[in-house]
Amino acid sequence: MDSIPDQARQRLKAAFSFCRESRDPRSLAFTQLFAAILHSYLRDYEQTRTLMEDCSRHCYEYDMGQERAWSYVWGGWAMVEQGATAEGILQIQKHLATCRTLGSRLAFSECLTLLAQTFGKAGRIDEGLAAVAEAMELAPQMAEGYFKAETQRIKGELFLQTKAEGREVGAEACFQEAITIARQQSAKSWELRASMSWARLWQKQGKREEARALLGEIYGWFAEGLDTADLKEAKALLENLR
Repeated sequence: MDSIPDQARQRLKAAFSFCRESRDPRSLAFTQLFAAILHSYLRDYEQTRTLMEDCSRHCYEYDMGQERAWSYVWGGWAMVEQGATAEGILQIQKHLATCRTLGSRLAFSECLTLLAQTFGKAGRIDEGLAAVAEAMELAPQMAEGYFKAETQRIKGELFLQTKAEGREVGAEACFQEAITIARQQSAKSWELRASMSWARLWQKQGKREEARALLGEIYGWFAEGLDTADLKEAKALLENLR
C-alpha cells in the first residue's frame, strides 16, 4: 500500500462513475470490493461493512459466487473489529471454505492473514499462527507479495500473545522483517504499522529513544491521510514516547 489515501479515494470515485456508465455488473462488483478493501486498510470499519453488504447484494443478484464470498470475508473482519468477534470469525471461515470449494485462491494469503488477526483478538493464538503459516506458504505460489509485510507483522503480534520464552525476540524478528519487506516495496502504510508494533514492544522494554527514532522517521514521511486511524495512532504513540 503506497500510502496516498486521498488520491485513492479520488480514483475510486472515478471508477464508480465508469461503472455507472458501462453498466457492467462485474466491474461494479470489483469496484465495490476494492472500495471496501481500501476502507479496511484505513480502518474505517463501518464503511467497510456498508460497502461489503452492498457488494454482497449485488453479487447475489448477478450470481457471482467468488466475489460474494470475498465480500463476506472482509465484512466478517470488520465485524470482529467492531466487537462481534465470534460471529465475524465464523463468517470469515464459512466463506473461505466457499472459496476453497470454488477452487479460488486469489487474494487468499490476505484473507488468511485477516483470519489470523481475528483469531488473535479472540485469543486463539495457535489457530492464528496456523493461518499465518498457510498464508506465507500460499503467497509465493499466487505471486501475492503485496501483503507479505502485513502478514509478518501479524505473526509478530501473535508471537507476543504466546507464553513462549522467546516470544519478544521472535516478535521483534517479525517486525524487523516486515519493515524490510515494506521498504523494498515502498509500502509506507505497512512500514508504519510494523514500526508501530516494534515501537510498542521497545516502549515496553524501556527503549523509548529507539522507539521514537524508528517511528518518527516513517511518520514524518506522510503528507496526506493524517486523519486516518493509523496516523492518528502513530502520532499519539510518538507523543507518549517523548
